[in-house]
This record gives sequence, structure tokens and C-alpha cells, in this order.
Amino acid sequence: MWTRIAEVILAGWVAQLALAVPAACTFASPPAPASFVALTAEGKELAGELVELDDDWQLTLQLDDGSRHRLAGAELIRLGRPGNLPDVPVGPQVVLATGERLRGVVVTMDEEALRLRSESVGMIRVPLECVYGVILAVESDPTVCNRLVSAIRSHQPDADELWLANDDRLRGTILSVASDKITLDQDGTELTVPRNQVKVIVLNRQLIACEPPEGLHAVAVLDDGSELRLTRAQLRGSRLHGLTGYGSAEVTIPLERLRLLEFYGGRVVYLSDLEPARYRYVPYLGRLRYGWQRDQAIGGTPLRLRGRRYRKGIGVHSRSELTYTLNGEYRLFRAVVGVDDNTGGGGSVVFRVLVDGQEKFRSEPLTGNSAPATIQIPLDGAKELTLITDFGAFGDVLDHADWADALLIRR
Repeated sequence: MWTRIAEVILAGWVAQLALAVPAACTFASPPAPASFVALTAEGKELAGELVELDDDWQLTLQLDDGSRHRLAGAELIRLGRPGNLPDVPVGPQVVLATGERLRGVVVTMDEEALRLRSESVGMIRVPLECVYGVILAVESDPTVCNRLVSAIRSHQPDADELWLANDDRLRGTILSVASDKITLDQDGTELTVPRNQVKVIVLNRQLIACEPPEGLHAVAVLDDGSELRLTRAQLRGSRLHGLTGYGSAEVTIPLERLRLLEFYGGRVVYLSDLEPARYRYVPYLGRLRYGWQRDQAIGGTPLRLRGRRYRKGIGVHSRSELTYTLNGEYRLFRAVVGVDDNTGGGGSVVFRVLVDGQEKFRSEPLTGNSAPATIQIPLDGAKELTLITDFGAFGDVLDHADWADALLIRR
């Protein structure tokens, strides 16, 4: 009898507890597995849960069937979440000399480094020798932000500059940046400028002394579009602990915010990281001339083909030829080609690939509405690679051509 009474009392307690706990406070289910897709240098894809990542860029994926695969970062092109990349950052951000953009607000800056508060990784210190510029304006228009970033990257001042909201510019040496003001030295005279009047800070290009790190490393892309170059990383539970390539600052990245790890220093070499041996441009009519763009499309926008964004690649205009010296060091060339989305469906381009002067690929005329074409060409023993972007059906009108993810695989 006493057992039955105890059962009734216990059941009543459980019922009261269930009524006392609001829906918002119910116990959370375990987080979903960290699902990623690894793309190897051989073109093989493996999808699974990331369960290990070591300091030497060795990682382990657990596949759906429960098996585990150990992969070396040197043999990988990328490790990413399924789906598209997030858009590039908008609003306040730091433009780094190694090509990355890091979203966040600069809290302080002195003559050596800035401290950035990032929603993704918290507070991070970045040496000024690795910084091209800082966007302070709270600007939500991606087009405006991309134009500012392009202007910062192409400008090469021999002094620090403040670009004001009224489009004036002040030159000198930045002494400090605080929450409410920026102090600038102009020929021995200190000038204080209210921070809310400054749109962009551009740093003296002659003082930049930052190169991508040597050896195997990776660029991490986060869910807010921020990009961080990491020399080391280790998975501990649900967080990635790493060292940046900018003064070896420590960062902690919640795994749920990581969207991509793109590997460098292994078997993969992106053409946009190399200097071409030759570049030739042939205009259709007139005198307007176009150069080639590194990791962006003609027009300065991110590389985008049918809604998919690519971090790496080359943007060109018809008719152009880019030639790279290979010296027999590579076994494969890969790329995705098409007319960039910034044409609004316009343009018409024929893509051709020559290996040691012999044509190995020729596309049909592709427009801004055509599906991109994927290229994979063996290069064993090749000495030279030439990418030709030729006129299509409409002369050169809106021929903004992308060689997206253009890369070489070492032998």
C-alpha cells in the first residue's frame, strides 16, 4: 500500500513540476552535429560531422554510416558547410592587407595596433602593419561597402588618411582612435576629429609589412561574412581555438559560426595568388581598356555566378589572355567559368584554355543567364597555361567574365 501511495505522490510532484516550467524553459535538445563537406585535391567529396581538428591541420570526419575518415589539410581544397557562402561583410569592418575582411567595431587604436570587437570572435588585436583600412560608417548597403573596400585596396597613400562623411580628406599620422574621437598629427600639430564625422580610415601604405604566412594554413569564413587567416586551429568541444596570421592573436570561434575553411600552402594554389607571366587585352571597339581583377569581378563586386559567391578567382573582360608559367609543377587545373551576375543576365563570352599552346577546352557562348561550366584539365608536365576570354554574340557588351575558383593542384 505504501508503495502505491508513494507512486501517487511522486506522480503529483512530476505533474506540478511540468506545469511550473514554462515552454521557453523546457530542456533544449542536443545541438545538431557539425555537418561539413570536405573537398580533396583529387576532387573527391566527403560529408560528415567534424569530430577532430588538430594543430597540424589533421581533421576527422564521421560519416553517416558511422565510419571515420582522417584527412590532411595539405590534401584538401576546402572544408565547408553545405550550401552557399554568406555575403561579404557590410557595415563597420577592417580591410586586411592579406585580402580578408573582418566585420566589427574598432574600440581603440594606437600607433601599433587596433583592437576590434567582433560579434563572431570577441575582442581581437590586429597590428597596423597588416591593415589597409577601416570602415567606421554604419553602412548596410553591400554595393556601397564593396566600393569603399575597392577604394581602400587600390589607394596607396604615403600618409594616414581620414575620409570624412562630407567627402573631405585629412592627412597625417594617426596617434589614437577612441570611442568618441580620432587624434591626428599634422606636421607636429595635433588635430582632434569627432569620430562620428569620419567614414573611413586608410593607413599609410608604405608602412604595410604583412604577407600571408608560409606553410600550411587556412582562411576561416564565418556566418557574418568575416574572414580570418589562421596559422593554427584546434577543435575543443564546440569551439575552434586558433592563432591568426596577424600577430599570432588568439581567437575562439564557435563552431556553429564557421562556414568554411579554405586551405593554403598545401597542394592547392589559386591562380589569383600568382602573378601572370603575360596579360593581353584586345578591345572590340574604342579605346576603353580593362585589366584583370584579383578575387573580384569586373566592376569591383564579389565573384558571383547564378547566385553562388566565390571567394577566389579572376575577373576579366573580353577579349583577354592571361598566361601563367607552370614549369611542370602541377598535375591539374580546375575552374568554374561564367558571366558574372552583376551584368543582370547580359554579356556573351567564350572561354578557352590552352596548355602549352594547345587548346584543351572551349565553351559554348555563355551569357549572364547560362549555367556556369566546370573545367578540369590534366597538366602533367605542362610548362604554360593560358586562359582566353573571347567575344561571344554581342561584341564585348557586359562581358564580365569570371574564372571562379581557378586553381592548380601540385604534383
